[in-house]
Amino acid sequence: MKIEIPFDKDVFRKQMLLSFSVVWKANLKKNRRRLIWIVLSFFTGLYVYSTGDMMGLIFFFLAMLVFINFINYEWFYQKNKKKYLRILSEISESFENAGQNTIWEFEEDHLGYKDHRFETRIKWSAFKNYRIIDNNLFIYSDTVSGNAFVIGLEEVELDIWNNIKEIVAGKLSMA
Repeated sequence: MKIEIPFDKDVFRKQMLLSFSVVWKANLKKNRRRLIWIVLSFFTGLYVYSTGDMMGLIFFFLAMLVFINFINYEWFYQKNKKKYLRILSEISESFENAGQNTIWEFEEDHLGYKDHRFETRIKWSAFKNYRIIDNNLFIYSDTVSGNAFVIGLEEVELDIWNNIKEIVAGKLSMA
């Protein structure tokens, strides 16, 4: 099955932000859990110190170290998100300037993809799995973490969307 999809800047941005969120979700959740340790260490230190035990200072110190790690990770995340958004803007502009459709081929032995920058045919065995998030199909490469081909219901008609999901489900396992 061959599909031509005109470039839509808004759909592209939504898909790429969704992809970014999926990749960062677990680490952000882990980092936000650090807040629990910060609060627990701080109040434990406060309580222990208020009883006259200098051991409370160790808990304050621990809370500060965890807080510094929390802030550093948040800063790292924000820096990477800003960079990602800048790159997305550049890519989006290049697609708009090219004015070409993307071409998807869902064949028996491979997935084909073509845009103004490159053309590729990848055997289904080179993919790890797939998942559907917010009516967007993510087909994950076996070689690179977070690297996915993304196609959404917004881009195609419902019957084509259902055919794509059937083809991919027959070739790959769901994540």
